[in-house]
Amino acid sequence: EIALYSIAFAVVSALVQLPDVIGAITLPAVATLSGAGQAERIQRGFSRALRLVFLVSLPVTAVSFALGPTLLIVVFGEEFRDTRAVFLIMLAPFPLLPLLSLSRSVLAGLGRLRVPLMIETGAAVLNIGLAFLLVPGQGAVGAAIANVAAQATAAVLVLGYSLVEVGPVAWRPFALWRAALAALAAGLAGWAIVLLASDVVALVAGAAVAAAVFAALAFALRILPREDAIWLDDHAGDRLRGLVGAFCRRCA
Repeated sequence: EIALYSIAFAVVSALVQLPDVIGAITLPAVATLSGAGQAERIQRGFSRALRLVFLVSLPVTAVSFALGPTLLIVVFGEEFRDTRAVFLIMLAPFPLLPLLSLSRSVLAGLGRLRVPLMIETGAAVLNIGLAFLLVPGQGAVGAAIANVAAQATAAVLVLGYSLVEVGPVAWRPFALWRAALAALAAGLAGWAIVLLASDVVALVAGAAVAAAVFAALAFALRILPREDAIWLDDHAGDRLRGLVGAFCRRCA
């Protein structure tokens, strides 16, 4: 049971590494702007960062749901097939985790440390309490439920507090809904390949098909708000020989 939980926890933790890096970069920038009294720039940048991080997390979550259990079997072997349920439970709040990391960094840059610390301490107590209740009967699944409940609670509360401190965020909900639709279709396409092919072939083909479906729908549905596409094009448009800029413009 410890192995089943540890493997799922490690894989989900690895997926969160990129947002954690973004958060580490954000902290000194927010601190500098805060010291200069640039509250409006912080609010505008925080809005953009939340939108983009959440947008990226949607396809990652969908494809991870579709291909993640198969990946675990390929890497760790058939005897760890029972990691599937634990992994899927722990993946459920994944779109919130990058927002938690980003909100935590912004609050640290503003010098607002006490409330997030209290929230995350409370979440840790919740995790331990639920583990005492659930692990004896449910094993790794119970541990996963306890972890997910604590993470989701911390993410919602820290994000809410950051919005109070920074100000309202322009979420551009229609763009996010279109991105969610593209991500869902990509995940379903990858999952369909998993049902039809063997493990290794399913991973390779499923990833390729999911990426192609997401790209096609990103173009068709225009999932990027115009101002975010312009910002990305200005700051990273020349990456990969200009492909990043072309992709952003095509999605706007």
